[in-house]
Amino acid sequence: APILAFTCDEIWLAMPHREGDDPRNVLLNEMNKPFTEYEKPLFTADWERLIKIRGAVNTALEQARSEKKIGKGLEAKVTLTISLDELGLAIDGLTEEDVADILIVSQFEIVNGEKTQIDVTSAQGQKCERCWKVLPTVGSFSKHPTLCPRCASVIAKSTSFEAL
Repeated sequence: APILAFTCDEIWLAMPHREGDDPRNVLLNEMNKPFTEYEKPLFTADWERLIKIRGAVNTALEQARSEKKIGKGLEAKVTLTISLDELGLAIDGLTEEDVADILIVSQFEIVNGEKTQIDVTSAQGQKCERCWKVLPTVGSFSKHPTLCPRCASVIAKSTSFEAL
């Protein structure tokens, strides 16, 4: 925390706390106590599944690059065909946009099917000049015609913050 004070403080303000923790600032607490809520076995297993999926997707992205289907990962749409039973809880609570962020691609789609398969195609839409994702929603705001809705809302918030 003394080295990355602002980053650690932002994390501290967003994370759950143990009884007896001082929620005001990370530097006001003793950090050598284990935080067992982050060590839930189910949570760890979910991330291990996601990491395996990410490894398989990275292999498919490299194959698509060598076949000249895509250039960069953010130019790709990944379609994962998988049995939802096999997928398990790995993406429970995550949106397809969240999984796309984890996989570092522009678009992600899950299709329920018998055989596990990863298809990589070129993402449809325009490139957002802020996040570089290729999305069909880029330009849907007249005030920010070169941004996706997510980036446009961030810019709108930061612009209103600067006005204060």
